[in-house]
Amino acid sequence: MNDTPHDDGAPREGKAVGPPPPAYQTGWGYQGYPPYPAYQYPKPSNAVTVLVLGIIGLAVFWPLGIVAWVMGNTELREIDGGLRPPDGRSMAQAGRICGIIGTCLFAAWCAFAILWFVLFFGMFGLASA
Repeated sequence: MNDTPHDDGAPREGKAVGPPPPAYQTGWGYQGYPPYPAYQYPKPSNAVTVLVLGIIGLAVFWPLGIVAWVMGNTELREIDGGLRPPDGRSMAQAGRICGIIGTCLFAAWCAFAILWFVLFFGMFGLASA
């Protein structure tokens, strides 16, 4: 038998039929440079700060909730006005909501403390009279 392959065009097992796939061409397509400079917003985003203050105001130190609520409102207003990048909108909203909840918890705690103070010292005032 002859060990040289025959190339008569008939398909054989283990041998690809047809032309080879085209090679990737370099120099075509996206070159990595935008056609115009990226838009720069006048103010940097404070969304991360609002979110951190909101979480701390909710979990640890309730008066920071007021700060997060005010800063969140300002951040969202400036995002809507185009002064800050819109990427931080969801973080600013989450921080604002945490600030609102923390402020409500702080107000409830203050009301409870005042009520307890009045009742506690009211009972001692009646007992001594």
